[in-house]
Amino acid sequence: MKPPPFEYRRPASLEEALADLAAGGEDAKVLAGGQSLVPMLAFRLARPSVLVDINRTGLDRLEVTPDGIRVEALVRQRDLEREGPAPLPEALRLVAHPAIRNRGTVVGSICHADPAAELPAVALALDGELEIHGPSGRRLVPAVRLFTGPLTTVLEASEVATAVRLHPPAGWRWRVLEVSRRAGDFALVGVVAGTSAARDVGRVAVFGAGPTAFRVDGHPEELAELAMAACRPVDDIHAPAGYRRGLVGELTRRALAV
Repeated sequence: MKPPPFEYRRPASLEEALADLAAGGEDAKVLAGGQSLVPMLAFRLARPSVLVDINRTGLDRLEVTPDGIRVEALVRQRDLEREGPAPLPEALRLVAHPAIRNRGTVVGSICHADPAAELPAVALALDGELEIHGPSGRRLVPAVRLFTGPLTTVLEASEVATAVRLHPPAGWRWRVLEVSRRAGDFALVGVVAGTSAARDVGRVAVFGAGPTAFRVDGHPEELAELAMAACRPVDDIHAPAGYRRGLVGELTRRALAV
């Protein structure tokens, strides 16, 4: 299928990208890796008036420090899979296939906000913050306030998400588990679960069991029940809601048993 017609811009700086978005209005879209946007264009699920390709803006730095991880907008998923600390490699190995991860961006997947995707849940689990630049300047949005619904965030059409900051708690142990029909498919349900070294505090971020990924915190022995109570799955052609709710509890228990 062919996408609808659009005007293509390829700015050489963030400032130029913001100007192109402003000129494009509410229907402008940002292109980074394109692994979510291009299929949506092909199926006419997205109809941008202007497509702003940010691949020449230099936003490709990956910084891993004792204080956390900063991933700019053009860092590919495959790069973080190779170089990132736990639980990032484990989560990213579950994202689609290597060919997709070679082009897909970490920030782009988070901004796409698919409720069944791994990276929005990782951002929640690791106290993520999204760096956003727009006409009014720069702002930081915590991941817990970023997702407003399926494929929907607080990001405005005139803004560019330039980086995500992740803050893994020191000394925690992590496990990422999911159930999918085939390797590389979107998960029916998945969890990103972690506990402190003393195993007295834990958290689990759940994806595939509601309109957005979500996180619950508490004692590790209580997290499975808390996560099941917090999820809002629906019946669809892939699985009934009750099955998904049961998977949330079972995957949480298995992830925390390690």
